Amino acid sequence: MEIEIINSLNETNESSIENSLFDSSVYIKTEDIISYISYYFNKLIEFNKNNKYDKNIIKNDIFYSKRIPNLTIQQYLIRIKKYSNIEDYTLIYAFIYIKKFIKKNYYIILINNIYRILLASCTISIKFLEDSNYKNSYISKIGGLNLEDMNAIEYYFYIGLNFNLKVTENELKKIEEELMFHKKNF
Repeated sequence: MEIEIINSLNETNESSIENSLFDSSVYIKTEDIISYISYYFNKLIEFNKNNKYDKNIIKNDIFYSKRIPNLTIQQYLIRIKKYSNIEDYTLIYAFIYIKKFIKKNYYIILINNIYRILLASCTISIKFLEDSNYKNSYISKIGGLNLEDMNAIEYYFYIGLNFNLKVTENELKKIEEELMFHKKNF
């Protein structure tokens, strides 16, 4: 059996993308993927607001931004999807990479760093998984960054993952379960 991702955000509504890494037959729309990822990070940000952490360390982090985009996380992901044509499975890998990055580095996700983390992860996922690679100068415009910052966040995200972009079937299965739970309950 396989998961079928339906790309309904794409105006041309191209045929479904099939990914045989999953055990069951599940239909997941692009909107559901973006909705879940944004929901997940909004909840994580809300949780981290109440935790104590060294604010000076956070503010000196490469991913920290003083200016928060005038978009919700969901709108930002839609923007990345629209202008980069990122495939749905690539977006799922980007999400998994962020979860690994957080776990490996004990990283605290805040509203001031999530946008740069998302952009870096999507950039790396696109370069690793897709044939069409955009230059960082183009991706930086999508994300609202200058090229120097774009290069830096990509580099440090790679380092934070220890250059390991492998995703296991178990990790994909866990995301499938999370997506299905979210779809049923929200």
